[in-house]
Amino acid sequence: MLHVRFYVAAAATSKTHLPPRSVARAFLRCSCSDHSVPKATQVPSLTRREMCDLDVIHGGSGTLLTEAALHGSHACVSALLKAGAAVDRIDGRGTTALMCAAMKGHVQVVRVLLEANANVEVVESQGMTPLLWACADGHTQVARTLLEANANLRAQTIAGHTAIMLSAQHGHALCARALIKKGVDIEKQDTQGWTPLMSAVANGYERVVHALLEANAGVDSKNNEGVTALMFASLDGQEQIAHALIVAGANVNVTVSGGWTPLMYAATNGHVQVARALIGAGAVLDATEEEEWTVLMLTAQSGNVLFARELINAGANLEAEQNQGFTALMLSCHHGHEQVTQELIQAGANREAQYNQGLTALMLSCHNGHAQVARALLEAGVTVDATENLGWTALMFAAQNGHNLCVRELLHAGADVDKENEEGHTALDASIEEGHSNIVALLRPRVHWNLVKRAVHVRPYALHWLRTYSEAVFHPASAAARYTAYATSGDKRGAEVIRLQEENAQLKRLAIKCGATEEHVMLARAVAQHRTA
Repeated sequence: MLHVRFYVAAAATSKTHLPPRSVARAFLRCSCSDHSVPKATQVPSLTRREMCDLDVIHGGSGTLLTEAALHGSHACVSALLKAGAAVDRIDGRGTTALMCAAMKGHVQVVRVLLEANANVEVVESQGMTPLLWACADGHTQVARTLLEANANLRAQTIAGHTAIMLSAQHGHALCARALIKKGVDIEKQDTQGWTPLMSAVANGYERVVHALLEANAGVDSKNNEGVTALMFASLDGQEQIAHALIVAGANVNVTVSGGWTPLMYAATNGHVQVARALIGAGAVLDATEEEEWTVLMLTAQSGNVLFARELINAGANLEAEQNQGFTALMLSCHHGHEQVTQELIQAGANREAQYNQGLTALMLSCHNGHAQVARALLEAGVTVDATENLGWTALMFAAQNGHNLCVRELLHAGADVDKENEEGHTALDASIEEGHSNIVALLRPRVHWNLVKRAVHVRPYALHWLRTYSEAVFHPASAAARYTAYATSGDKRGAEVIRLQEENAQLKRLAIKCGATEEHVMLARAVAQHRTA
């Protein structure tokens, strides 16, 4: 209960305005049981001169009138107005008493101020009017009171926000309905091209959405980026709102400038229920964006198995390729999504497909160390020794990157450890070069005799290497020394010696394959040269 000790009684007995000084003192002595009047600590103490000026701005912020309006004291407001306070005085915050009352929802104060002919169209620095403040904060009664006072429905902030936009943006359905009843323009777009419907959808305010749809708001309007309300609902997984938009006739295949559709937005965050509604309404499953990605590819990349299953069951194209040749299965394997990979394999996706550089799904999984995905592909019968454009195999990629588990899966499946790429390098070479000792330990014992046999066709005197091969595994330095000494000895024909010297790099690589380190080979070469000399 408000207790005003002085000026109410004086106002009742006097036909003239109250003395400003007395009103100011009375205002500071006002107390209340809640928060309707500021305490003395909230309003700075007044000097003698300030007490004679009701419109002085205290502390760089409010006047007596705006402070009273802000705290909802209609009695103080009435007394200050009777004492001669300027009703439209702008305070240090750039607001009037009517703005303060509107933003706080004090409908009685608003009525008192309107009776005193307060300006309903006053605008602060950001373009806010009393009606815009009321709608932004959801004060329906205040908004209705201002509308009855002919507040401008077309008023907008510097960002282009109208009263209906602010109501939609903050989820105030009753305010929105009051504005719609007064004939507000529900298609007005702000500076970013947003409509009230987009704002309500993007923020998930279902009641506001229904109010706007009942008023026949345009469902396919686009903002400056080309995004529609249905796209916002799809991106955020607003199932009920998406359904309402579809029922209202929203285009389920509308695209933005990059070619994205509502179904693609739903796939981005894995909103299965929204996708189901879109597919049921006729969404194109295999639509592509500017880089030719389909919805299934996006899903395979993100790894949402439920979404992938929904698309597969609806008949999505499993073999579609994006502009670099990746298929959904390749993307799933590349990112290590085992469950999605299993779904695609069971649905009949091509396991041997190669993208532009010749890489297969198995190579991609092994390159990134996804052993479980590699196992799923190998169990499905994928070719273990397939090669890409430069002759690399899945085993080479796994060995180069040190993926121990992938190497084990490939060896278990019978991968050829002796297979060479176009440069003549094997998986063992790749692991040695990168210093993966654990991979070297796995591969070295599996080097087959045919590696050495192949060398016979290149150099006639490599048979000596063949004879000492078994010893090389255990005594690499000795084997390297013997072979290097033999190969570079002066006992052979000059032409053959020259040819063998030209093949020095290849001989060195063969020595390393059989266990000799580069240091051993250098030592052996020095010994051989010493012997020859």
